[in-house]
Amino acid sequence: MKKLSKDNKGFTLVEMIVVLVILAILAAILIPGLLGYIDDAKNKQIEIHGKAVYTAAQSVASQYYGKNKDINTNKDDYKGEVASLSEISSFSGSATIYFQGTTGRDAYKVVGISYTENNITKSLKSGTSEWVDGTSSMSGAYTVTDVK
Repeated sequence: MKKLSKDNKGFTLVEMIVVLVILAILAAILIPGLLGYIDDAKNKQIEIHGKAVYTAAQSVASQYYGKNKDINTNKDDYKGEVASLSEISSFSGSATIYFQGTTGRDAYKVVGISYTENNITKSLKSGTSEWVDGTSSMSGAYTVTDVK
């Protein structure tokens, strides 16, 4: 029988195949989980951007109310101020802002927002903290403008 030399270092073909099979199994388990985390992070990013627009819309509406400036007759100014304050152009989304009504104090009360980015639309109603997928109906609400 032939003696193996002690200088023979390395892996056999079977050992290499076993290692590759183990790595393939680990990849099959980990990759779907990681993709789920990436999708969740993208959704959270869209919600954060939408919240920035929502907060800017409320802030600018309060400023207009304080200055007795009508949002309906100054839609373009309102839209520009919301876009500037929220920096919506830096994350390339668009938003539809909903108000409680068209006259009096109701014309300055933001009741919701629908925000779209990367073909994903999310909606947030005033008084809630949960975002809803898609455009949610804002009953009795008045749409002022699309902010882009």
